[in-house]
Amino acid sequence: AWRVTSDQERYFLKTFEIALRKMNRKLKYVSDIMFAYFRQQKCGGAGNGDYLG
Repeated sequence: AWRVTSDQERYFLKTFEIALRKMNRKLKYVSDIMFAYFRQQKCGGAGNGDYLG
């Protein structure tokens, strides 16, 4: 298993949130990003069908 701590998934998704927010303008042609097999229901406060940018 890749999980070392119970908070690892939250930190992993937080890292994606930071990267996606910084790259928002460069990703203008990306409409959907799918995270599968995570127990967390949100990334940066955005859940299924929400807008993160």
